[in-house]
Amino acid sequence: MSTALAAWGNSIAMRIPKDVLAVTGLSGGDVVDVRINERGNIEVVPTVAYRTGARRRRVTFDELFRDYQGGRRSFADPWGDDELVGAEKDAWS
Repeated sequence: MSTALAAWGNSIAMRIPKDVLAVTGLSGGDVVDVRINERGNIEVVPTVAYRTGARRRRVTFDELFRDYQGGRRSFADPWGDDELVGAEKDAWS
């Protein structure tokens, strides 16, 4: 499968075909590593260690913090009882 390189600002971009994205499970916004392998070829490798080929399920906020035991600060007083120090103390005192 071939694809063309195109100018994108000060960089060069490669459009990845939909079929390739479907097989790898990648989508727009995913982070990848770009490397040169020992043969001098460009490799685009997902930063996630293991991919199944299926679309990756997005984690919700509630799932991410399900086991979080810390408190939640109010928006009215975001810093709570924390003391100001250094330059912030000079600026806000």
